[in-house]
Amino acid sequence: MRRLFRQGKRLGLVAMALVLVTALLLGSVAPSQAAQSERAVKLGLLAVFTGPIATMGSGMCMGMTDYMEYVNRHGGIGGETKVDLLWSETGRAPIPDAITAYKRFKDAGVVAIMTPLGMQMSLLAPRLQRDEIVMFAEDPHILPDLTITKPEQWIFGIDCGFSCMFATAAKWFNQNWTESRPMRLGLIAYDNAESRSLFEDGIALPAIKQMGIDYVGHEVMPLMGAVDTTVEWLRLAGKKADMIFVCAWGATMTTLIKDAARLEIQGKGIKLCGAMGSIDIYQFPIVRGAMNGWYGIIPLAHDVLAASPGAKAMLEMSAKRGWKEAGELSINYTGGWLTSMLLCEGIKLAIEKVGYENLTGRAVREGIISIKDFDCGLGLPPITISNSMPYWSRGEYMEQVRELRFVTISDWIENVYNLEFPL
Repeated sequence: MRRLFRQGKRLGLVAMALVLVTALLLGSVAPSQAAQSERAVKLGLLAVFTGPIATMGSGMCMGMTDYMEYVNRHGGIGGETKVDLLWSETGRAPIPDAITAYKRFKDAGVVAIMTPLGMQMSLLAPRLQRDEIVMFAEDPHILPDLTITKPEQWIFGIDCGFSCMFATAAKWFNQNWTESRPMRLGLIAYDNAESRSLFEDGIALPAIKQMGIDYVGHEVMPLMGAVDTTVEWLRLAGKKADMIFVCAWGATMTTLIKDAARLEIQGKGIKLCGAMGSIDIYQFPIVRGAMNGWYGIIPLAHDVLAASPGAKAMLEMSAKRGWKEAGELSINYTGGWLTSMLLCEGIKLAIEKVGYENLTGRAVREGIISIKDFDCGLGLPPITISNSMPYWSRGEYMEQVRELRFVTISDWIENVYNLEFPL
């Protein structure tokens, strides 16, 4: 009898253990089931956290991912649709890795893709149109025949091209030119379609010459692997350029900055200006004082951003990166943040129109081109995006690096031209 009691007691303990285990298992399954039933939209990111262009790419990617995290923390797009952001590193080999990543994203059912690199969008343009997947990239206009997907635009971005920034920077310097003779302008660009558009698109150089500026020529650098730029700097200095505009990023830009300091290019009275995001806080520890005196043209200025209502959210999310004030934010980070913001706004408008159940890449495209007078809260004029003008920036600010800080030295400057794409 006593033995039966012990056995019964043991069986009771076993049964109790089974009940507890079952309860724990059910408890662990419940959140998973809830997560599966949660409304979510799948997006893809062609990330560039590594490789020779990482000083630009990583900043934009951090801004993109941080904004998506911020949205999810606050209930999702429209307060109810979470973002499921898939990403794949492509910085080591941006072109072949982009093709592999694109296939993964497509198979996973993404409705939109983001990338900090323009070179990837020109490659993927036909696929995006065929598969009806939206892309938000650096600039939707490199050369019209490369990226315009007639009769519909599937690629959206910051502004209408690097050549637009080039012409706008030249105009600002020319307006501040005090000598009686024409200002002499030189250009250094690295070798890809984006940068070559500065002197090949037939738009920027005619606009610059109409301003009365004497264009002395350009030098073309390797996209990757530039270890010495002495010859290029000295050629333009020998042509007595008064201002040199530089369109390069990553390791090549680092070499250009260090060589310009070593050769005392600024000491010869030559102003140096980088294209959007080509000079950034990531380079400060590498080139140090060599960046002082450089100008940079940018659609989101640090000083303006610091006074804007949207800076609080940006600093909240970027605090984990050690940035405590707007003046410390990466230029590229702010661009990535706004890119994600506009993509989410387009998705919100698409859901309002067709419903979450009918959300597709085409619906997202229609949502993006219906963005009208959107206040991003970051010190910019209201943003409108359309099929023929698929970019958010219509103007720039001029900044200068002083004692390793970015100082805004101009009001908002409307771009010399804002192209309307001939779709």
